[in-house]
Amino acid sequence: MNTNPNTVAFKAINLGIALFFMVFYSAFALQVSPYQKLVSINKEWVNHDFSEETISPQILYTDKDWIQEHLLLVHSNLVKVNVAHLHKNQKKARTRGLANLLEYALRKEFPQNITHAGRRPVFIDNRGVHCAVGYLLMKSGNNDISNRISTNVNYDYLRDIEDDGLNAWVKQSGFTINELAWIQPTYLRQVDFAQLKAGVNGRVNAIIPDGNGGLYAAGSFTKAGKDSVLNIAHYNNAISGFEWESIGDGVVGTIHDLIIYKGELYAAGELFENDTVPISSGVVKWDGNNWGSIGDFEMDQQNNYVLDLEIYRDTLYAAGRFKAKANAAQYYEGIAKWDGSNWVHPRINLTGEVRKLLSRNGKLVIGGDFVVNDTAIQNIVKLDSLGEIKTFMKDLKLPVNDLVDFNNELFVATDFTNAAMTDTMGFGVFRYARWVSLFTGAYTPKFATGGVNSLAVYNGKVYFGGDFWFWAFLGYQSKNLGVYDPKEYLAYATAYGSVDSTVHKLTIVDDHLCLGGDFEWSGYYRPDLNVNHVAAINLNYVNIPETSIMGVELYPNPANEFLILKSNTQHWAVFEILDLAGRNLLVNSREVVYGWEFNTSHLGSGTYVLVMIKDDLREERLFVIE
Repeated sequence: MNTNPNTVAFKAINLGIALFFMVFYSAFALQVSPYQKLVSINKEWVNHDFSEETISPQILYTDKDWIQEHLLLVHSNLVKVNVAHLHKNQKKARTRGLANLLEYALRKEFPQNITHAGRRPVFIDNRGVHCAVGYLLMKSGNNDISNRISTNVNYDYLRDIEDDGLNAWVKQSGFTINELAWIQPTYLRQVDFAQLKAGVNGRVNAIIPDGNGGLYAAGSFTKAGKDSVLNIAHYNNAISGFEWESIGDGVVGTIHDLIIYKGELYAAGELFENDTVPISSGVVKWDGNNWGSIGDFEMDQQNNYVLDLEIYRDTLYAAGRFKAKANAAQYYEGIAKWDGSNWVHPRINLTGEVRKLLSRNGKLVIGGDFVVNDTAIQNIVKLDSLGEIKTFMKDLKLPVNDLVDFNNELFVATDFTNAAMTDTMGFGVFRYARWVSLFTGAYTPKFATGGVNSLAVYNGKVYFGGDFWFWAFLGYQSKNLGVYDPKEYLAYATAYGSVDSTVHKLTIVDDHLCLGGDFEWSGYYRPDLNVNHVAAINLNYVNIPETSIMGVELYPNPANEFLILKSNTQHWAVFEILDLAGRNLLVNSREVVYGWEFNTSHLGSGTYVLVMIKDDLREERLFVIE
């Protein structure tokens, strides 16, 4: 018997981890029962007996897992149905249909809902993936019916679809309409990522809007789109569309933050004059032609670096790890303000790394990985207008990475654990005179290094990104992105979307959530879209309404050179064609006898939205360009 104490300790740790996840899973699995989850996927479950013992003996994480489980459970019930009343051909058709349903469920390739909030059926999605009933139609040689339904009523529940061909097929299929309605799942709205012209070839740490619909991105990379750059690039809204452009010769070193101060672009990080000579202040400014360093810090054996720039009381502040020359303090206290000619230390008595500054309610909130000298206070304090330190009523023992003000509350992004592994948060809020975690239901496989890095506020929600996973008990599983919506859940955040590696920065640019980081792909289990370190999500994405005007028909769909709109009920005043990033594209149109014709020859392959407007009425239809 192996009695090595290290081995025994290792086994004990493994047992502890196993028990933790058993308790964790049990606790959160109770929030939504298997029956409730199945009813959310298909409300027909309320008409059928259900035993939780019939659930497959594995943990079901994602919405895709649950849809597969739903289909397998329905299949297992349908094979037990007495079909003695069916005639010979119906029995054969039903047997083939059940075999096709099982094949479909095991393939686990389901449509994606990218248009409707919440859950909704999708007969055929923009990738050409059929729903279960659409697949049965296709396998029986009736794909024309599937395509017609998809064109006319793609998001309708089966009982609401009026189609003579579908009705005829149901009669000969061996299934009842009730059984087919039980098969038809609904799909949870997924986050739709947009590429920014092939992205960049390295980490993105900073993104800010340029004021013209474009953005500046910076970090550590040498190529943006097709252009050679050096650690910073401009995604410019040019006449011919968005394009990546270099900004001068770029900046040597790693850039951590960008800011526009008094109309000029500043960059900060661990920067160099050349490959070996550092810029002591870690801050440079673009004058329209060249990059130039701003001021100086004290130099020692370790290079200075700046992690954040912030404007407080109309003065530029820098935060990081450095020591200001003017009004110099004894320690490397990591904060300074620019007086127009020098970086001046504000005499804040703290030591360590300052990661984030936030101007809030007349005070400067300071967050990072530091201690206030001669006290036990650490990681977050406030500087008032008199230059005095103000503390929070409750200490925060975790390094702070980002801060935002939302609904008059202070939200923080932190590491998951501190060095002593004694506290955990990730994402929280100062509420009820204490720090409250909002990251319930999430975990990271790297407790010592994972956490939330960046926060962004838009339209009543706080979005957060970092290095973490989200379990799926309250929606769908996601990786490295989450959202807090107090109208939905006041006490905790939920999953939002997935990219394959760490998110370092979130920024709102117009109506888009722009993200940068180490990631290369969107998607959870397998790569979905190659975004290369920077991507955009349209937060005002077109949402097809639950009720829609009948008599609107698009053809051919998929289209190529032209698209025809036939509308029997309205004389539309305005048309718009949007891509999936929400951009309005210029398309020539003309009214013809049978409706309107649109020249789509210049559109690239993909999915688009035709918007029809008259007075207060607005209709939307999806179409595909091959």
